[in-house]
Amino acid sequence: FLQTDEQLEMMMTHLHEATRQSVDECIREPILLSKPWAFDMKDIQIPVDVWHGKEDTMAPFVEIEKIAQEIPNVKTHYIDQAGHFLTDIDDIWRDILLSLKERAEHQKHA
Repeated sequence: FLQTDEQLEMMMTHLHEATRQSVDECIREPILLSKPWAFDMKDIQIPVDVWHGKEDTMAPFVEIEKIAQEIPNVKTHYIDQAGHFLTDIDDIWRDILLSLKERAEHQKHA
């Protein structure tokens, strides 16, 4: 994964941000992922957008796709040739933000 200095720098930036306030969530997340959640995805009533890179090796695409299919009001955005850090890709980050803005404007007029 880390083949260039730029990739190393970006990974260190992500790690710094992930632990900036504390390391508690680095401990809590694996615990949450290792046991059943207290709700079913099919019970989610609000609109959900799923953005996911198809080449993600940290949260494999096939698992995310299975979960997304269970959510009733889901809109999926699966990105070919993208991995875990979608927000590092300017065009994708812009699209994510624009979709959030569009959803907010739609909710305001509904």
